[in-house]
Amino acid sequence: MTLVSTVKYEPKIKSLEPTNISPKKILEMVQEIRIDMNCINPKFNPTLKDVLKIIEKGEYELQGAISTRIDFSAAKDIIEIYRRYSEGGCQSCVSLRFDYKFDFCGIKEPDSERTKRQCGYGEGFSPTVKKHYKKPCDDWKPRFAPKLEELLKEAPGVN
Repeated sequence: MTLVSTVKYEPKIKSLEPTNISPKKILEMVQEIRIDMNCINPKFNPTLKDVLKIIEKGEYELQGAISTRIDFSAAKDIIEIYRRYSEGGCQSCVSLRFDYKFDFCGIKEPDSERTKRQCGYGEGFSPTVKKHYKKPCDDWKPRFAPKLEELLKEAPGVN
C-alpha cells in the first residue's frame, strides 16, 4: 500500500480576469511554485521551463516515503489565460467586439442573423474570425507581453 498526500496549490492571483494577471505576477507564481516544490523535495531542482510544463499538466506527483500529489489546476487556468492573451488571435484581440456591428480590427461585417450565428453566437465563426482565431492578423496587439517562454527566459539567474 502506498500513501499519497494530495496538496492543492492556491495562487495569489484569485481572479481569472485578464486585468488581474500580469507578466510580473505570472513570473512570481512560477518562481514560487519552483521554490515550494524544492522545499518538498530538495533533490528536485527544476528550471522555470520545467515548472511551466508541470503547471500545464495540472498535476504533479513527487515520489517519496509518502508520495505528494500536487494539484496545479488553478495555476494552469491562469497560465492558459496568459498564453491566450500573449500569443494571439481573434480569441484574445482587444479589437474584436461581438456587438451589433461585428467589428474585426479594421474590417466591418454586416449586421445579420446569419453573421451573428457564424460569429460565435451559434455554429462557428465568420470567415474573418475563423482565419485569425488562433493566429493573429497584422492588426493584433497582445494584452500581455512578452510571450510566456520569453518571460521565463528573461528571469534573472533562475533557469
